[in-house]
Amino acid sequence: MRNLKDTCNYGECYFGQLLDSLDHCPFFQKFGWQGENGVYETKDCSPRRNAFMVQELFNRLIGVQKASEQERNAVHALVSEMSNIIAIIQKNPEASIQIVVNNRPLLENGDV
Repeated sequence: MRNLKDTCNYGECYFGQLLDSLDHCPFFQKFGWQGENGVYETKDCSPRRNAFMVQELFNRLIGVQKASEQERNAVHALVSEMSNIIAIIQKNPEASIQIVVNNRPLLENGDV
């Protein structure tokens, strides 16, 4: 939290040019907290801070979606492999494990 930078640029933004002081800005928020090395304070513009948080959440959502797709693909490969093994055993009920292993097709990514 120590590296949290201010997002308020009073005077450069549209509302900063319209208002007499920073205290009149409806989007201005001041946050402070006590840390190990003293008191920290940030001056934030709530629309900017919200935009940063939305972008961070969006990036995390993309990561979760990617992980979910990888798990879905792994489950699909596992179910396909199990279906193949069941089909081999149904064709030859006396099949040994070696027959099942020798007749096993390669997975989509080439792993055995």
